[in-house]
Amino acid sequence: MKKYTLKSSEIPEFLSEGLDEEQLKAVVQSNGRSLIVAGPGSGKTRVITYKIAHLVSNSVSPQNILLVTFTRAASREMIDRARRTSGSSLQGMLSGTFHHVCNYFLRKYSKAAELKENFTILDREDSKDLIKHCRAELLEERQGINSSTLPSAGVLQSIYSYSVNVLSSLRESIARQNRKFLGSYDEIEEIWKRYAQEKTLQNCVDYDDLLLKALKMFNENPVILRKEAERFRWVLVDEFQDTNVLQFRLVEMLSSIHGNLIVVGDDAQSIYSFRGARFENVYDFLATKDAKIFKIQTNYRSTPQIVDLVNSIVPEDSIEKQLRAVRMNGPIPVVAETWDNLEEASFVAQKIQEHVDDGIDPDKIAVLYRSHYHSLELQMEMDKRKMNFTLYSGPRFTETAHVKDILAILKIIENPLDQISWGRTLRLFPGVGSATSLRIIQGITAAVNDGHKPVDVIGSHVSNRVKLDKLAALFSDLDEKEPPSEIVRRFYDVFYGAYLDDKFPD
Repeated sequence: MKKYTLKSSEIPEFLSEGLDEEQLKAVVQSNGRSLIVAGPGSGKTRVITYKIAHLVSNSVSPQNILLVTFTRAASREMIDRARRTSGSSLQGMLSGTFHHVCNYFLRKYSKAAELKENFTILDREDSKDLIKHCRAELLEERQGINSSTLPSAGVLQSIYSYSVNVLSSLRESIARQNRKFLGSYDEIEEIWKRYAQEKTLQNCVDYDDLLLKALKMFNENPVILRKEAERFRWVLVDEFQDTNVLQFRLVEMLSSIHGNLIVVGDDAQSIYSFRGARFENVYDFLATKDAKIFKIQTNYRSTPQIVDLVNSIVPEDSIEKQLRAVRMNGPIPVVAETWDNLEEASFVAQKIQEHVDDGIDPDKIAVLYRSHYHSLELQMEMDKRKMNFTLYSGPRFTETAHVKDILAILKIIENPLDQISWGRTLRLFPGVGSATSLRIIQGITAAVNDGHKPVDVIGSHVSNRVKLDKLAALFSDLDEKEPPSEIVRRFYDVFYGAYLDDKFPD
């Protein structure tokens, strides 16, 4: 590893005033292939924010910087803070999740990616629905298959996703995740093929396709790869410990010309291995020639007691680091080992009751958990004890029913081959069940492929029983230059507002 000494004359005032010594070193000296090991609460976001500001202050154009984050919220926060710190609008800078970045490249080079520019992205629920359709279709065609031995659509989705993200064969993916389904390999493979075919026919991709198709496009089009790699003089990656094989390859490709790949993460904080995340990416990164490592180890978030606990449970084979606390002392944390999730729920509920009995306001008590389903036993336990609580969880905004309804309308206008969105839209209207919906969708698909508009098919199905006249009117009045907000407003005015009032009177 290389070592550097900071020269005070090289340090801008805004950096020296806003960063501690370790953060400053990481911001100023990181270049080439650099790993910034950021312990919990050590100011990781601050380091990335100031790194961007430092680059811009040194005349690096924002359009030559790529920032890849784990969540959209993290991307927005980092960019907002970097704008305030740098005083730059950061116009032209590409930032977002791996899926967002790959979506950008696939739309920019849709022809090379063998996609239509107006392709639709299936969310997890829509993807599962399409897999469920392919599964049901196979079971209907092959009466001899025992449906109870075939994975559910949700399990199939996990198997397929894992296979893509770790770049393994389907058989390997099943063996690693669900060995009991190896006996159904032929059927699982057939459903996967049908799922892929349906996505092509419907001009759709799922989240995993965004990554895989971007990687394939770069591999098969070196001119495009070179153009984008020349553009990005600096590639910054957040939460590197939770990247998978595919994502690591993508950022290595995009940093292959200028060689400045700055990754931030902590091997001891990797929690997404079940999705294919590979914390070993951190070690592979360090094993490459001329890789540098920086450590930021001052914890600004937690009490010394919590920091001491964290230091004591960090795996021995992880990268050596020692967190330091700067906050005042607090209570000693309790680590409780329970027999199962029911005992765990009972323990947590009992502790809550003890705190309330000691005079602590229930509004000052919170329970955190990784996934929503982890809370189910606790909810039942608290109900049993007649303890009041408020649940702050549930589907994401874009996964709520009414938002998905609105998005479905916009999707079919942009991509009239999107059968999943057509199905969702059509079933909102009176008289349209699964069979009628299927007939209409088949007619629309054939019409669009022949160069006709969907409105003709919709209009032909309007009757006293099938109330599609308002949908037909919406499509008849469409203006290509009409903004999405106006389309949504008209859809709400002519139909959806009354639909919501009828279905959700509260």
